[in-house]
Amino acid sequence: MTPDFSISTSLVRILSGMLCIVFGVVHIMMTGAMAKEFKFIITAHRKIFIMTWIVQGLFFLSIGSIVTLLAIVWPLGTVSILVTRVCAAVLFCLVLVIGSTGSQSEKILIRAEPIAAVAAAFALLAACAIQ
Repeated sequence: MTPDFSISTSLVRILSGMLCIVFGVVHIMMTGAMAKEFKFIITAHRKIFIMTWIVQGLFFLSIGSIVTLLAIVWPLGTVSILVTRVCAAVLFCLVLVIGSTGSQSEKILIRAEPIAAVAAAFALLAACAIQ
């Protein structure tokens, strides 16, 4: 039996995907400010930090783009819902990594990052739960 997904479900998936995209863009835009916060670390570590910060932003952009495009192109497809759930699960895995490392930082923006990522992941899961 195929679940009956409505257009409102697709709209919620589009909005949750857009939330991930916005979070990714903000994440990348904050790279310079975050790099300035760590001005006293050696150059090699600073470059690794900048690279990691950008990759995380691109990750959120990718997840949001996949979910949004699938919700637009294939709004009522069960595969689209399944991909959204998988994206939410992957996002939760990233949250575990970010939370276990970032929670030990004294920088408030790094501590707040897992909270925003959890909000994006829950938005994706909520988009899949609404029928």
